[in-house]
Amino acid sequence: FVAALGFAAAALAATGMARRRWLAAGCLGLAAAVIAVWLPPSLTVTGPHMSEYKGLRMALEVPNARVVEERSSPLGLLTVVESPTVPFRYAPGLSLANVQEPPAQLAVFSDGDSITAMTAYGGDPATVAYLDRTTAALPYRLLARPRILILGAGGGEQVLLALRAGADIVDAVEVNPQMIELSRNRFASFVGGIFSRPNVNLHLAEARAFAATTGERYDLIQMPLLDSFSAAAAGVQSMHENYTYTVEALRDYLAVLRPDGVVAITRWLRVPPRDILKLFATATAALEADGVSQPGRHLVLIRSWNTATLIVAKSPLTGEDVAAIRGFAGENFFDISWVPGISASDVNRYNQLDQEYLYQG
Repeated sequence: FVAALGFAAAALAATGMARRRWLAAGCLGLAAAVIAVWLPPSLTVTGPHMSEYKGLRMALEVPNARVVEERSSPLGLLTVVESPTVPFRYAPGLSLANVQEPPAQLAVFSDGDSITAMTAYGGDPATVAYLDRTTAALPYRLLARPRILILGAGGGEQVLLALRAGADIVDAVEVNPQMIELSRNRFASFVGGIFSRPNVNLHLAEARAFAATTGERYDLIQMPLLDSFSAAAAGVQSMHENYTYTVEALRDYLAVLRPDGVVAITRWLRVPPRDILKLFATATAALEADGVSQPGRHLVLIRSWNTATLIVAKSPLTGEDVAAIRGFAGENFFDISWVPGISASDVNRYNQLDQEYLYQG
């Protein structure tokens, strides 16, 4: 219909008859109006358009939610959102057994989608005890007062977890200078100045490059979620080549660990499992490349309802380590996908416990 109106208008205009020019103009105007109504907003609105399915767009639909800050760089647009009516409660991998409400948070969206959070912190570790019930907290059951390297500082969630666990020194690496400016300066008072503490060092660097060039040795290398859930949905290579999780990268991380150190990597969990299985196989290959004859004794994989955390240990895990891992998983109703000495009966028992808990809840 629109095409017919346009064609008729063009034909009338081409005749050159003055008495029909008004009809041609009317047809053109009607066609333009119909097109403006029928075309999707992305083709008619002026200025940038954001998909209604992006996290930022949905967050701003909440009453009283508002953008409080924006930063732009070649690495993307960072948008900080406050939502007082429906507060953000961002805690990936949180156990269903958790009973503590997280403190107030500001959400930081990268290009309108990938999200990290800045959590209000007043200096009392008890206010962030809920972080102990995430899958990323597992390595702190194996280490006492560790020196930690966090590859992907984001809004500081993993720094808070490290401080609560009694970390000795925390080296936090962040690739985006705008994210550093937001967390260390603009919202420093909101996050309790955690990036200005004497035992916390914030570095502007790419994760793997920093690990390959640092002269320090660590007890724990913590790699939190580095991408969005939507990006992980299509697999580990959905957006672009990622060299953070290659065999060579894992060997670089293992090389800067102390003898009893571990690498902890947290990823989104998808059903059926995809990239976490690739990561497990990659870790196995990295250990074998380093001369480990029984890599299964160095690996642990646990999962919650939406995240999985892989532990890669430089030295074989001991019976005491395995007991601590089993205890941590049991307390938080996490599934153990792999631990040294696991059996089929163990897997069935964990699944049964999960079903009983969900039924009782």
